[in-house]
Amino acid sequence: MNALLDTLGATVIGAMFMLTILNSLFNVQAISTNFQRQINLLDQTERVTNILDTYYLSAAGRSLSSNSSIITRAKEDRFTFRGELDGNIRLIDIRTGAIDTLRNAYPLAVYVDGTKDYGPFWVSTTNDDAYDGIRITYYDKTGNTLSYSNLQNQSIRNQIRSLKFELELVYETYREDMRAMDNKHQITFWKYLTNLYL
Repeated sequence: MNALLDTLGATVIGAMFMLTILNSLFNVQAISTNFQRQINLLDQTERVTNILDTYYLSAAGRSLSSNSSIITRAKEDRFTFRGELDGNIRLIDIRTGAIDTLRNAYPLAVYVDGTKDYGPFWVSTTNDDAYDGIRITYYDKTGNTLSYSNLQNQSIRNQIRSLKFELELVYETYREDMRAMDNKHQITFWKYLTNLYL
């Protein structure tokens, strides 16, 4: 009887040990996958901000003689302007779309003459700083912040000379559980609209 109890005890302890090893392996794999997704998100964020900064925003006002209607819309989550892109005067619109409930994120895309040209990239819906994944702040030539309510007026939009883009891109986690958080990466960059100074 003692030998049977010893065998059962050893089997139970061995099974618990095996479950512990399997659980640890699964957790290591989940952490590794989330780490890889975080690296991919970091790389994607850098590429997105580089394209926005050096390609699209650099075109603002290029080859236009007057700044009277260069910037057509300036909101917290949307910036629409005219400028030369690939040799033609274009209307460029950087904006978020409606929330995607499956991803729990907003799509951020760039539209050129009404056609999607770049994106979507997923920006978070909630942020500790009380903005939804994207916030564009506008400044005049002396560095004063222009309020969003005043930017409805074209003469105020004509005063915009620089922008501050705050983005928080998001990537879903590998494993959903009650403590799972999406992978997020926040980045802020400034853009001086040099073509509007000239």
